[in-house]
Amino acid sequence: DNEKSMKQLIDDRKRVQEQADKLKEQLSAERDQRKQFSKLQDSMEKTITDLQAKCEHLGEKSVQLKESYAALVDKLKESEKREADLANQLEKQDEEKHLSLKKAHEEEKEKMRQ
Repeated sequence: DNEKSMKQLIDDRKRVQEQADKLKEQLSAERDQRKQFSKLQDSMEKTITDLQAKCEHLGEKSVQLKESYAALVDKLKESEKREADLANQLEKQDEEKHLSLKKAHEEEKEKMRQ
């Protein structure tokens, strides 16, 4: 009877030890998972921070591009206005030249008649 109790105690101790070993393995696996999760979380936070910085940079670039585009449009309008002014000046000069030639021609005709 004593031997039976002793054997049972040894068996119970083995079972308890096996359960403790399993729990230790589970605990170790959970710790590893937590470490991996923590690394993943850190990586995601860094990625989010990087993306926020890139978005901010792109926003600034967008503003710069809009300003540059507006400046180019203004320069184009100024250039078109100068071109139109020059065209008008050339047209006036051509008319004046034409009238001057016409007048000179008529004066010459007049001189020929006299």
